[in-house]
Amino acid sequence: MIIYLLKRPLLGLFTTDAQVIYYANIRMAYIALLEPLTSLYEIPGGSLRGIGHSLEPTIFTLIGSCVLRIVYISLAHAAFAHFSQVVIIYPISWIITGLAVILLYFKVTKEEYVEM
Repeated sequence: MIIYLLKRPLLGLFTTDAQVIYYANIRMAYIALLEPLTSLYEIPGGSLRGIGHSLEPTIFTLIGSCVLRIVYISLAHAAFAHFSQVVIIYPISWIITGLAVILLYFKVTKEEYVEM
């Protein structure tokens, strides 16, 4: 939040080009402000790693953070009219990945603790 609030002076360290600043503002609005959504998959993923299940959350995160974005860019690139349509995939992928890892967390912990 602090970086977003200080975006003008911080962006000024890198560029004075108005168009670059315009696109940087869009990117920061979608990514910097919504970055806490990554906790949807980081926290349950870390919990799964802590109980010995490191491969599953890694695969889910790889698919959600990389494959989903590549597929989105590949399939939707012709329809992009604005930069925000490109960067919207970040929060979308965080939510989808988060839901998948949360469901995995409940499945694994249910199996782990029912066996005890």
